[in-house]
Amino acid sequence: MGTAPKRFTLEGRVGGRVFEDWGDDEGALFGTVTAFEQNKLLQWAGDLSAEYGGPARSVTTFRLKPGREAGATILSFADTPYGMLDDSVLEGLEPGWRWLLGDCLRPFVEQGRRPERPASVTATT
Repeated sequence: MGTAPKRFTLEGRVGGRVFEDWGDDEGALFGTVTAFEQNKLLQWAGDLSAEYGGPARSVTTFRLKPGREAGATILSFADTPYGMLDDSVLEGLEPGWRWLLGDCLRPFVEQGRRPERPASVTATT
């Protein structure tokens, strides 16, 4: 959302915040954790203002289950937006989540590698 976030924070507890920190007390709140079960379930709900393609609300759910192989974990995911969504928001959801989960989360979990921020969301001067 921001062009130069300092960090992304997810507070793993019911009522916790999911937000992007831009520094100097600036940032964007994506949602509030509505359900949390350690190592099993994380769900948050948040609002989209007109400026970000709404007005709309979205419920995002992650579930973890043991995989077939020893030490493997299966992640299931659902993002359920509803409301008056701008077409560009709907078109960007799948590629956005594919990038976050496939190109960012997976290499971090499997290899400890942090992703590079793509040029499309890097601040320009």
